[in-house]
Amino acid sequence: MNARLLNGSLPIHSAASRGARENLGILLDAGADINARNDNGRTPLHWAADNGNWETIEALLERGARVDVKSQDDGANTPVDMAYLAKGKSLWAGRIFWADWKDERIERLLQRLKEASD
Repeated sequence: MNARLLNGSLPIHSAASRGARENLGILLDAGADINARNDNGRTPLHWAADNGNWETIEALLERGARVDVKSQDDGANTPVDMAYLAKGKSLWAGRIFWADWKDERIERLLQRLKEASD
């Protein structure tokens, strides 16, 4: 559970990145740190947001993932920033239907992130 990859990522980062919510739940139930950072300062929430795994983002928030200014990675990006960047990636890739579907989800996510950080 605490074995790090070359970039300092843990299994919880991988589960969040892939949207493997069942694995994520198992890791968290076993005591994995929901706010663990890899070598770039990214948390599982950064990875989920960067990959557009909206259900995983919601699950992480419900379990207490940090979203305040202290959650910035080494590039000064918060999970909220990553969510915006993920939206841009979808538009850039030309997946308009997917991007339109995500617009609503992103707005809801951003509202939840804002409320959690207040």
